[in-house]
Formats: sequence, C-alpha cells, structure tokens
Amino acid sequence: MNDKYISGNRYNAINSAMKFTDEEAPDFDDKFHKVTKMLLLFNLHCKQNYIPFWLSCLDKSMNLWLDKYCPGFMHVPRKPHPFGNEFHIICNGDQGRSILWHAELVEGKDHPLKANGMWAFSCELKHASISKTAALMLCTTQPVHRKGKVVMMDSGFCVAVGIVELHKCRVFGQLLIKTHCRYWPKYVPGNKINNYFVRKELGETHTYEQEVDSIKYLIHCTRYDCYVSKIMSSHGILDEIQYYSTGCKVGGQLKSFKNLEPISHHNLEKHWVDDHNNCRHDLVGLDQTWCMKWWPTQQFSFLVANAEVNTINSWARATKALAEPTLEFCKQLVEKMIHNKLNNNGNVVEEVRVSTLQKTRGKGNEHALTCCPLFHGKWDLKKKNWAKTKQKYQKVCCNICGFKCRTFCSCDRSETLYDNCFADHKPKA
Repeated sequence: MNDKYISGNRYNAINSAMKFTDEEAPDFDDKFHKVTKMLLLFNLHCKQNYIPFWLSCLDKSMNLWLDKYCPGFMHVPRKPHPFGNEFHIICNGDQGRSILWHAELVEGKDHPLKANGMWAFSCELKHASISKTAALMLCTTQPVHRKGKVVMMDSGFCVAVGIVELHKCRVFGQLLIKTHCRYWPKYVPGNKINNYFVRKELGETHTYEQEVDSIKYLIHCTRYDCYVSKIMSSHGILDEIQYYSTGCKVGGQLKSFKNLEPISHHNLEKHWVDDHNNCRHDLVGLDQTWCMKWWPTQQFSFLVANAEVNTINSWARATKALAEPTLEFCKQLVEKMIHNKLNNNGNVVEEVRVSTLQKTRGKGNEHALTCCPLFHGKWDLKKKNWAKTKQKYQKVCCNICGFKCRTFCSCDRSETLYDNCFADHKPKA
C-alpha cells in the first residue's frame, strides 16, 4: 500500500473513535442520544443557510439497516429498501433538482420517556387537542411557520385537523385524499363526492368548501376515467393551468383536459422526495457502500449522502444546467479529499519544495510516520544507508521510549519512532 494513504487498520481505528455528540447522556433511557444532536445541527444548518421557495414536498424516506434491534427499526414493505429507519423529509425542486432542507427521524415506540412517565424532548407544538399526525405535520414544517409557504403531502398525512393547524401557523397545506381501510378521513364526504361524479364528463372539476374550527379549507375534485381525484388544500385558485394538460383513454380514444392549480401542482411536484432519494442511491449510495456495524455511523452516512445530493443540485441550479451523476461527483470529492492541502484549522497550506540535497539526506520539512523498507534495520549515519538484515520485518528500538518498531519520521531517517511517540517528536523538530 502507498505510504501516502492511511492503512486499513488506522482507518478502522479512526472509525472506532468517532462520536456524534458532546453532551452527557440523560438520567433516563434515551436510545437516540448518540444521534440526536447531530440531527438537530443538520436541520439547524439547513434552516440558517437555505431559504426554500413557496412550494415544498413532505414525504417518507428509508435509511437502510438490517438489525431489527436498532432504535426506531421499521419494516415498510412498499419501499425499495424496506428495512431500517424511517425519516420524514421535506424537499423542494427546480426541474428535478430537489434540495432537502429538513429531516426528522421517526422514533416510534422507542421515543424516550422520563422517570415520571412523561415524553422526553417533546415538541412544544404538540398538545392533547390534536392527533399525532397533525402534531407531526406541525413539527416537521416548523422552519417555515408564519412565512406563507405551501407544503404538499401524500395521503398518509391526510388529516383535516392537521391542515387547519398548519393554517393557524400561516402555512398552507395540500394533501392527497384516499381511503384508509375502507374509511375516508374525517370531515371528507368521499362517498357523496363519488356518487356526485358518476355521470360527470371526463375532466370535469368541482371544489367543495369544508369548515373546521371556523377555518375553511377546500376539497378539489376532478373526474378521471375510473376514479375521482381529490386534493385537500387551504390555498389555490380555481383556474385551470394552461401549460399542463393530462389525459386518459376512453373507449379507445385519448382525451385530454386541464386540471386546477392545486391538482396540477400535485401531479408535477409529488415526486420531489423520490427524485432526491434516487439521486442518493444513484448506482451506489454512501449509506450502502460505507459498511458500518455501528448504528450512529449509519445515520451519519445518511446525512452525508443527502448533503452530497444537495451540493450537486445546488450547483446545477446556480449554473442552470443538468445535475451531474452522483457517482461522478463522489469520484471528484474523494480525489480532492485524498490530495487535499488543508491543515487542522481548515486552511490551505502551501507546498514547500524540497531541494535535491535535502531529499538525498532525507531531511525534508514535512513530518510523516513512514515504515522502513523490507530486509532493512536502522539507518546508518556513517554509510548514509539502511543496515541490511536477514529478517523481512526487522524491528529496532524507538529513540524516545525504546519500544521496538519499524517506523521512522520522514524528516530524519535515523529518528526511529513508535506511533505513540510521533506526536511528541513533531514539536521538537
């Protein structure tokens, strides 16, 4: 292996020393303590450095993990990666270049409890008068409260109380309406709407007004060939979008029509989160290739993979070009990371050229722990060469601690140093 790169053993040693929080564990049992601060800082960074435009999409995403005893483990059969941790993420896109700006880990039954039986780290927006789904909608959209943004969600979030609570926080919601276990969501007269559209023409659209807690919301309905599409929203105009048309075959003939604004936006932007996930799993995903056996590292790799996609799409937006493949970006990133010129403070260090005479004597300005050649022992100062030995891996005593090793500092080949003594040697040089 080239001496310029770290060895596999050192790489594993660095991974074993990694941690993602600097806070002490609480008195109660918190299975998510090792990743909670990391997730909070990720969302805080997105909130401080990115301003989403008027329309975003909230959906679910999976982080692959096969150990069912990990915190928050879930099995979602309909997902491409059904085993692991589920995240609620929000993205907004620009011609397929979606950017993730908020992620919430689903804790489920593993949510920590205090000693008195109360929920720990509970969102201040949750209260007893609203359901869990409505509270989830409030907590995930908290960065855009009182900003007049629109958040689009699928049928899994279809709760009329949730869209009303979002409206109180000055966030306009848009939800797809479907039946769940043969029942319609509360305050949605689904059967009456279907009966009303039985004899209507293809593409005919009507909007119904509903009211909860003296707050009105709309149910936009459009007649398709085999069903009636329903969108619950607290925003939108009742005009057809002229630049977007859809259609279906009726009696062997293709008939096209135009949808209302909320339905058109839902059909065009409902795949933003899926597009972001597809970019994250482009050929190979970091959370799949970085094979870790420690659960917090897997959560870290999930956030890094999403940050990579954000970087690619941000650059594509700035240059008004198509986003490059994720694998190509990762290759360039790895190349820059391996051959970087940064010091511990993140500053670029100018490379110092070493003269030919200094290289011959082995006294350069750089300090690096290097392994001596095979079948050689200690550096002979008189002969200016290595002492030859019969043993392939001959060890000599360290100049500081006396421990036998095969490593020396690149500044002086006669400076035999053990790993633990290398840090003590650098300040003296």
